[in-house]
Amino acid sequence: MEMFNKASIKERIGDMRKSKTLSHLKECEKHFFKLKKKYKIESAYDVVANELPYFKTIQYTEWAHCFSMNPLQQMLRCKQIEEAYEDNCEIKTDFMSYFVEKATNGTSNKYDHIKDHNIEPKDHLIIPLGSNKIKQTICANKLCYLRDSGRVIFGLNHTLLLPMLLLVN
Repeated sequence: MEMFNKASIKERIGDMRKSKTLSHLKECEKHFFKLKKKYKIESAYDVVANELPYFKTIQYTEWAHCFSMNPLQQMLRCKQIEEAYEDNCEIKTDFMSYFVEKATNGTSNKYDHIKDHNIEPKDHLIIPLGSNKIKQTICANKLCYLRDSGRVIFGLNHTLLLPMLLLVN
């Protein structure tokens, strides 16, 4: 398990410390490892790659204070997202309130060294991936449309990458 392993954290992000607000994900990681052992699959923490289809690796990470996991093979990953989007079942959990609460109560940062700051309400929130993946996974035309539409948007950069990827109105 790497998500909360001190040696792994030191290797990945140096002396930065993860926020204690992520501690609820420890149980998720433990449960994930039980399932991975049961189904004999491999795992990779906090990576994105394009594994060959016949491999069986699931990548996992923390994202927006949630435990996220998906196939390391991009075609399967995209298919999984498409199928979830096409499912017509009723969503009973209010995910937006969860994310709004994280953003407004000062617990949205993944790292302790990032100080809380006030964010004015915006019409849209755009959270891009690392700059090495943005052109492959996000439609630049849609981002430009939002930027130029006159709507108030706020772009969050990946915590460890500079410079800011989006121009904010």
